[in-house]
Amino acid sequence: MIIIGARYILGGSCKVNRVPAKRSATREHPDTELPPPKMDKVYRYIWPVAPLDTKALVLLFLLGLSILYWLALPHPLPSIPYNRTATWTPLGDLPSILGSVPDPGFSTWLLRQPLHHRSPLVQFFFMPFQRRPALILADHRAAQELLTRRIADFDNSAYVARMVNGIVPNHHVTLPTGPEWRRRRQLVQDTMSQQFLRNVVAPMVYDKACTLLRLWEIKCEIADGKCFPMGRDVSQGAMDAVLGFTFGAGFPSGMASQVAYFNRLQGDEESVAKIRGTSWDAETPVVFPGVEPPEEITATVGIVRAMETVMGSVSPPTLWWLLERTSLRGYLAVKKRYMSEQLMESVRRLGNHAGGGGEWVRSALDHIVAREKQASEQDGREPDFLAPEIVSEVRLFVGWQAEIGWGCAFMWFLTSVCGSGILLRRCGVRVNVDDGAVDAQVHGR
Repeated sequence: MIIIGARYILGGSCKVNRVPAKRSATREHPDTELPPPKMDKVYRYIWPVAPLDTKALVLLFLLGLSILYWLALPHPLPSIPYNRTATWTPLGDLPSILGSVPDPGFSTWLLRQPLHHRSPLVQFFFMPFQRRPALILADHRAAQELLTRRIADFDNSAYVARMVNGIVPNHHVTLPTGPEWRRRRQLVQDTMSQQFLRNVVAPMVYDKACTLLRLWEIKCEIADGKCFPMGRDVSQGAMDAVLGFTFGAGFPSGMASQVAYFNRLQGDEESVAKIRGTSWDAETPVVFPGVEPPEEITATVGIVRAMETVMGSVSPPTLWWLLERTSLRGYLAVKKRYMSEQLMESVRRLGNHAGGGGEWVRSALDHIVAREKQASEQDGREPDFLAPEIVSEVRLFVGWQAEIGWGCAFMWFLTSVCGSGILLRRCGVRVNVDDGAVDAQVHGR
């Protein structure tokens, strides 16, 4: 069609095969129905006699459509590896990403790209109609150089802001560097300082570690020489520590609930015998019954897990919008309730220690409340302790610290195991590595 139209527009001719017309209905045969004309024959008759303006409009439409399609295609940067198939469609790498969801997932797909291209720097197009690529840098030294020595060249990532905007819309990470970003960042600025870690974090981690050892002591007595899984206890201990130094020592503890439950269980010989089982094989692990943690712990863990899923999805805002209206509705209601309660408790402690310095601070929430009080005095306004930015800062602080806490707990656990073995003398448990698997055994057998 384009070639024929071009020749007519340019004044050329086009040879068209004339087809004899079908016999029309006559007076002798008034009910005769002619077959519908075929589209190629209609084209042969209509296009040569179409007005010149119509042909030009059709050509301009096709040309504009081709230009729009070309503009919608991804345009990779030169000399950086990328998936060739991503440049053939405006969808980019989205079909490949969706093919990996839910297993292994978007995050795993990203991690595999440097290995697939054998390059520490690769580019990809994860959204439809994305002309400019996103880059993956898999070199920790280069990443450290960018993050520590070239801060002026790189602002907060728009992708990260889009990723967490639905979860914490008022967090400082969603803002570009500026006065408002600095004001919000001051709320949590010193929560990783040496003084805060020594006075707040370390005592809470020590207290939760002692609770964890106490739990293992009770389980060892119930197991009576048999091994038992410890991974969930380590995870629960890390979560308790994070929530403890975030909200304070009075926040409900999942390990404390387990200690109380198994303490009561020790007096019930029938239940203990049922847990130990009938087999006396020392290699058969004892499976302890699950203990329902407080609803605050359940809601927080559920929200943190959902944050992991959302941040690893293709469209985080859309997925979070759906989750908070379906499966997370109850968790978010519990989170909102205990967040308000803990904030009011921190405000009460602040009022009891007015003018007493920062010695009263025993949690990250106390620190944030004190910073808000200080900022309000400098700005000449009333403090707003329930402001959305404070809630967002605390929510993401819990999520990130929970991930760091779980990771550090398991790294400590496995690093200690990968040495010559760790002896938990207080519990009488020896942890060894056998063919890459962690096997807890009773010392001396």
